Parts: sequence; structure tokens; C-alpha cells
Amino acid sequence: MAAAQKAHRSDEVQTEPAIFRTLKWVVFFFGFYFTNSLMHSKEAPLAAHAGLLRLHTAYQALLFLLLASSPAYVTGVMWWVDLAWPVGLCFMSAYVFTHFEEGWALRKGVVCSLLFLHGLRMAAGACYAILSGTWRTDKDLPRYRYQRLRCAKLEGNWQWEMQVEIFVQFLANSAFLILPIYCIASNTSHTVSWLEAVALLLWVCGYVIENVADATKMFHSRTAKNKTSVCDTGLWLWCRHPNFFGEWLLWIAYTTAALCNLPRDGGRVLGGSVFVLACTPALMYYCLVFYTGAVPAEYFSTRKRPKYKEYCSRTPMFFPRLPVTDMGTNATTAAAAIAAAVAEAEAEGEAEAEALATAPMTEKVGKDKGHTRLRRSLRAKVQ
Repeated sequence: MAAAQKAHRSDEVQTEPAIFRTLKWVVFFFGFYFTNSLMHSKEAPLAAHAGLLRLHTAYQALLFLLLASSPAYVTGVMWWVDLAWPVGLCFMSAYVFTHFEEGWALRKGVVCSLLFLHGLRMAAGACYAILSGTWRTDKDLPRYRYQRLRCAKLEGNWQWEMQVEIFVQFLANSAFLILPIYCIASNTSHTVSWLEAVALLLWVCGYVIENVADATKMFHSRTAKNKTSVCDTGLWLWCRHPNFFGEWLLWIAYTTAALCNLPRDGGRVLGGSVFVLACTPALMYYCLVFYTGAVPAEYFSTRKRPKYKEYCSRTPMFFPRLPVTDMGTNATTAAAAIAAAVAEAEAEGEAEAEALATAPMTEKVGKDKGHTRLRRSLRAKVQ
């Protein structure tokens, strides 16, 4: 019943409560202030790093202006931000690698390479979609059409809201997304901690999950005879948005590794650093599920795909679990097989007992040994 209610709510355009919108802006601006000032530390490394982080922010602002804000204003569609933010990740990786010299070169090279690979995959996909005509200037992506519906429900101005949404993504790139990368890259230790090993494993899992999920969905969309059918094979049988879950794992990985080298001023951890780092996966989860991810996608899926509500009723939205359908089928099949074996054993046992009761004594001894062997074989069959 609860799953059915969740599927039903996906039919409605959901807006943020006013108090939540206010709180979100407070968190974003604090994260932006903390990352670009490092709390005005007087320590030599941190003071220099704060200046480099501010320069990175200026470059990100120029990048978003050229690749997202200006094209969105001219064309009236917002998918340009899906090009700007992964290109911003690629730039971020190159910037951190070339500007922060204090960290261990091997660790810095690994994290910057992983981040570059992370951004490159999405940036390449966006470029292909633009050049192939999949993304068109006369039709926005579903998640941004949903944002437009939200704006209309709140009686807002869409042109203004588009620029605000793009500005939010710029703030994320300039604060919450670069801070964990900076913490990892500036770590001078030449020892790999267990937290970093766990983080690397999480990153590999997340990257594989995201790529496999996207490849499965692309294969289904190209080969399905019925274009309104639901992709419920592979990882999509475990949750409704495995690609978003994989993306979230990547940022869990970055944040986990960053905990090994929190910014310190005079040996004391800078106030707010743990809070800002904790906000990175939390905000990414909110974005991937409620903001521009799962909820907007399902709003249109429930209208386009007749069987999508049934799919929602048996499959979790974000966190994977064992497929309910397969588990139920396997359990039912196993129970039926056990019941049939028990019934067969009981029937054969009754027939043998009746035969022993009517047989002569000399035959009973031999048949009793045979009956023992029969019981053993039947027990093995039932097991």
C-alpha cells in the first residue's frame, strides 16, 4: 500500500516548502563562504589555498556564463547546465592538479584522474546528445520541463528561475564539490589509510553501476519494440534509478577520502569543514532524488508508460534491494517442490508399511532393511 501511495504521488508536481528553500540557500552560501575563505586562516598554506580556491571560483563563473547562463537565456531551455557542470568537473580536476603543489603527487594524480574521468563521461554524453540532435533548443529535457511546471505552480518567472537554478549549480561546483577534492589533493601523507582504500572501492562500484545502468537503459530504448515499455532488467530490477545511485556513491567516495585530511589552522580542524563535507553527499542525494533526478523523471514516466506504477510498487526508488518478484517466485517454487517431495515420501512410506504388515515374517526382515534405505533416499530428496 505504501509503495502504491508513493507511485500515486509521482503524478503530482511537488514543490519545496518555503522554509526548506530558505534553509537550502543558507547552507549553500555558508558552504560557498567557507570554501572560498577557509575561515580567513592566517596559516601560510591555508591562506594561499583560499586564494587559489577563489581563483577557481572565478574560472567556474566564466565557464557557467559561457556554457549555461547565456545559451539558456537565448534558447529558453535549461539543459545547457548538463553540459556546463561536467565540463566544470573536468576543469576542476586539471586546476587542482596544476595549482595545489603541497599534496603527495601520487594521491593527487589519482583523485584528479578519477574526477576527470567522472566529468568526461558526462560531458562526452552531453556533447553527443547536442551534436546528434537528441537535445534540441525547441524542447527541454523532462527534468527541466518539470522544473518549469514547479515554477508555474509557484507563479514564478521561468527565465529568472532558469538563471537561479544555473547559479545553484555554479555554487555547488565552487564549494561543495571542490572542497573534498581539495582536501584529498592537499594531503601530504605518503601512507594510504583504510578510509582511502574504502573510498576507492566505493568509487569503482559507483562508476561501474552508473555506466552499466546507463548502457542497459540505452540498449532497452533502442531495442524495445514498445517504446512505452518499462526497463526493468539488470540493475533496473534492483532499484528504479541505479544510475543516480551510482553517481551518489561517487560523491560518498570523495567525501570519505577527504575526511583523512581536514583543513587545520594551527593544529585545530577548521570549524565548519566537517559540516560542509557532510553536506556534499546530502545535497547530492537531494538533487538526484527530489530536485532534478528521480521525482521529475517519474512524473513523466507514469504518464508515458502504463506499467510504470506497477514497476514502482515492486521496486525501490533509489537504494537497491533484492528484486521482490524474483524472490517471491523462487520462494514459491521452492516451497512447492518441498511440499511435493514430502507428499511423495508420505505416500511411498504408507504403501511400504502396508506391504510389511501383510508380508510373512521372513520377508519383513528384508523389507525392513529396504524400507530404511528408502527413507534415507526420500530424506535426501526432500532436503
